[in-house]
Amino acid sequence: MCAYFAPYVDEDGLHLPTYNDILEKRIDDTKAVFGQDIYLANDSPYYQILANEALMLYETMQAIQYAYNASMGP
Repeated sequence: MCAYFAPYVDEDGLHLPTYNDILEKRIDDTKAVFGQDIYLANDSPYYQILANEALMLYETMQAIQYAYNASMGP
């Protein structure tokens, strides 16, 4: 099982999953749909799609982090 969690804010600030957490979650979800035997090694086209999607999600979360930090003031 992966360490993915939904983003949240608490008294310690904004918490976001890492790129690897997101990628592992995408891989786990894909295996849940297509079966554990689906080939998802680094050279797999499916892995490449999942990695690109995970990167876009991670970059979006980083933008949210920048906006959150800016809203907190100096």
